[in-house]
Amino acid sequence: MNHMRFPPGSIIKRPIEGKITGKLLYHTGIYINDNRIINFNNEVLFDSHAIVRVDTIESFAKPYDITEVKLLAAPRNNEHSKRVIERAEYHLANPKGWNECYNVRSNNCEDFCKNCYEYIAEGKIIAKGPISQWKKYSAAFVGLVSATAAVIVMKLRNKKRNS
Repeated sequence: MNHMRFPPGSIIKRPIEGKITGKLLYHTGIYINDNRIINFNNEVLFDSHAIVRVDTIESFAKPYDITEVKLLAAPRNNEHSKRVIERAEYHLANPKGWNECYNVRSNNCEDFCKNCYEYIAEGKIIAKGPISQWKKYSAAFVGLVSATAAVIVMKLRNKKRNS
């Protein structure tokens, strides 16, 4: 299989194993080249003992088929691609702050990829990483709780008026 469908320096993703998590959440990594991905991963979901490591696209995809690996964000140009790869390789060689420091909210595979992907030049953000799943689902949860609270308050007011 030709893995050149991903430009080097891309953030790629695959579902996280599980009936519910596999439909909502995904694991991310940086596609380097030659079937190699640098990612911040662990063997146990949400375990703090994750490490920065190199995987093949096949091992990154497990337990899924490699057809489930999708592009999340491509680098803007060759310079951006080079910087993403350099940053991922730097973290692989110097994993302080990553290895054994996994946190689902603030130090996860998406944070690793975003750290490698974001590109700031001359004080301007040239490329920004995708929004994190944690932020996306947290905002949705807060919205749901707020809407539910508003409905409860309205029902209580109506009940009080009718009493």
